[in-house]
Amino acid sequence: MSRPSWTIVEAAELCGVSKSTVRRYRESGKFPNAFKDTGGAWKIPIEDLLAVGWSPIDPTQSVPSEPIQNDANERIAELERALELERVKREAAERISAQTQANLADLRTALKMLEGQAVSVTPTPTEQPVSLPPEREQVNLHEQASEPPEQPKRRRWWRP
Repeated sequence: MSRPSWTIVEAAELCGVSKSTVRRYRESGKFPNAFKDTGGAWKIPIEDLLAVGWSPIDPTQSVPSEPIQNDANERIAELERALELERVKREAAERISAQTQANLADLRTALKMLEGQAVSVTPTPTEQPVSLPPEREQVNLHEQASEPPEQPKRRRWWRP
């Protein structure tokens, strides 16, 4: 079974190149298997066309180049929207995580206070640091509990 071969004109039309380009390639030896048929016309086998990177296209088949391009553009737009949505979700998760960390630090401090341990005052990541005098940095709740807090003196506003 012989492989298909085409005349110079047929090969040019099927491969989408000019007749002069096919002639130049044949004359320069890029089609080593080209031959003359019984009528004296040059015939170029498909192997030679494929070897130089040309792909014969059957003109009876329609090539849907535009719909493929539109589908690709739509898919790209869809993926860009999905990527943006994931970025928004990630940023929201990061904000929730930061708030959860701040809440966790507050809860740890409250637990230490309930257990009566010394608590160091450290700002949470979302708060601005507050400068306290060095003697106020450590608070022991047992020491404070032994001394009752001072009550302000009440004044009488009426006369008995």
